[in-house]
Amino acid sequence: MTLAALRLQQPRLRQDQEPEANPNEDEKVKKLVLKWAEDHVIRLGLCPFAAAVMDSMSIIVRSDVIDEESALQLFLEQANRIMETPEEELPTTILALPNLFPEFEDWNDFTTALEEDLDEGGALEEVGEHVLIAAFHPDFSFAGLAAEEKVLNYEKRAPIPVINLLRTQAIDRGIEKGVDAASIADHNEEALLEEGLEQVAETFASLSDSEPPGQPDAYTTAGPHAG
Repeated sequence: MTLAALRLQQPRLRQDQEPEANPNEDEKVKKLVLKWAEDHVIRLGLCPFAAAVMDSMSIIVRSDVIDEESALQLFLEQANRIMETPEEELPTTILALPNLFPEFEDWNDFTTALEEDLDEGGALEEVGEHVLIAAFHPDFSFAGLAAEEKVLNYEKRAPIPVINLLRTQAIDRGIEKGVDAASIADHNEEALLEEGLEQVAETFASLSDSEPPGQPDAYTTAGPHAG
């Protein structure tokens, strides 16, 4: 399903329902995302590129983004910014979107359509030549996991909905060095299984001093390490 088709399905909030940007809350969200990156992603080595860009990456918090149209506009703005900025100044960007698609099914539909549009032949193919995405959601769930494998869902979980804009060139350099999607998935599976569900869930709970995110089984995306 393309983004154009999804746009027709999205309910629009009335103007008086739309959340306003709150600088204090946005700063809390930014700190939450940084803590997630440090305590979960980097500590477990779930992204081989993350540690090197922690000090120079951009984190954009937009609590006012609440639908597909505004999310796509923000993505295109930040993708253009990456394409126009030298890599040493802006290696990667994280879009933190706390009010966008709280339901995982809606989030998965949107991000899957965006990935398809960025692929060769897609509506955003020219952007995809320079920028790709990695998407994370509090309730991300792979299909077909056994009970003892539920911890693998945390490869794609974050405390709030997050889209990471990645430079295609950086990914290509990693592939040349043997760091491809398959090797990353293998490492992440081993790291998460060794850490264990209880410990990972405790880490997530500690990020915001709240209960761990849910582990829904009703809706799941394609099998382990998809996307």
